Amino acid sequence: MLTAQVQETDRARIVKLAGVLDDTVDFETLIGPMPRVILVECSQITRVNSIGVKRWMQYFALVPASQAQIVYVDCSPAIVEQFNMVVNFGGAGRIRSVQAPFTCMGCDHRFVEIYMTENLLKEKFNIGSRHCPKCKGEAVFDDHPAEYFSFLMR
Repeated sequence: MLTAQVQETDRARIVKLAGVLDDTVDFETLIGPMPRVILVECSQITRVNSIGVKRWMQYFALVPASQAQIVYVDCSPAIVEQFNMVVNFGGAGRIRSVQAPFTCMGCDHRFVEIYMTENLLKEKFNIGSRHCPKCKGEAVFDDHPAEYFSFLMR
């Protein structure tokens, strides 16, 4: 089940999505009609199924850029996977930031770090290792950068 926290500002509608994007989602009920400017925070989306993809695309991806400005931020690995697998998953939207998964070499702790897509492109996906927040050991990126960030090359 997907939940949404919706906040209206004078500049945009800010929507924080959390949970599972599946056949139970109804974006019209959760978010309302598509606003002129929407910022979609996706950090807490944990899983996506095929019907969830269809519903997402009906709401976000089929909106022409002339009708709405859509910005996706802090996209979880589940959402990044969809950007990679489903052509036009983001539609006319812009992906501002994504989560990158890391695993600690010492304690096997898994965590994510947020990266601005603009910086990822400038640095050619070279994100290096990080310190584990749990044991301070070395943590490495838990995927192949060229594959994980391939949606940015389209």
